[in-house]
Amino acid sequence: MVPRLALRAKTLHRLSAGPTIYPSRNHNAVSLSAALYCHQTPQTTNHNAVFPSVPARAHFSTTPLLAKKKNKSRNDAEDGAEDATRSGGKSVTAAQDAYDEAFDFTNLERKILKAIEQMTHKLGELKAGGTLNPKVLEKIEVKLDKTTTDTVKLHDVAQLVTKGMQIQVILSDEDHVKPVKSAIQASNLSLAPQGPTEEAPTTLTINIPPPTGESRQAALDAATKISHIALELVQDARAQKHKKLRAMQVAKTVNPDDIQKAHKEMESVVQRGTTQVKSLLETHRKVISR
Repeated sequence: MVPRLALRAKTLHRLSAGPTIYPSRNHNAVSLSAALYCHQTPQTTNHNAVFPSVPARAHFSTTPLLAKKKNKSRNDAEDGAEDATRSGGKSVTAAQDAYDEAFDFTNLERKILKAIEQMTHKLGELKAGGTLNPKVLEKIEVKLDKTTTDTVKLHDVAQLVTKGMQIQVILSDEDHVKPVKSAIQASNLSLAPQGPTEEAPTTLTINIPPPTGESRQAALDAATKISHIALELVQDARAQKHKKLRAMQVAKTVNPDDIQKAHKEMESVVQRGTTQVKSLLETHRKVISR
């Protein structure tokens, strides 16, 4: 009986174009198979039939597991460092903002300036030298129609002209003369307007009373009261800024040395405002005492 390998060798031989080879009894099956393989002609042999193609092997990572763990640990450490840097940057920004707020006196200066402006305006409305100030007359309320409660300012219906020790109230409508005259007489200025006349049917004349010791003192007292109100507004502005600095000191958002410096600068701003208020009062006193 012919061995199985010998049969296979005979089949392969027929498929090849090489010379016919007959196995001898002295050769084993392995030698015969090797001889057949060596005598194959590469140009005519169907290698795909003899040696079918082997599927490509999947490629797997050759990186050791320990190296992967080390890389992951390194990446985690870098992410942590970035987070810490970002957090540190936010802390630096917050500290800088707190520092800037501590040394920001814009709001304080604005409130002090507003107090001084109000004081200047009110002093201007006082009697100059203890006499009548035309600006006070301009604000007198006048009721033009008795059937309603609506009123208008005197400067809306009349023009005030100062001539020496007189003030002329010039109206544009004769119907307004009587209600305007009544409003001036009813005011707390103790004034008695004269007119109108045939030559000037729409004009009222007010004689400015000469200053007296009593009127001057009244003007001085009024000016002093106005200055006190201005000083109170300045101190209120200071108190608000001081409260903010105190909160920063308690929260420790600003260095204690910087808080102390901010306090000193705050007091300097307040002192300048206080000095200006007192200077305005002194100037007005000199005007009244003339």
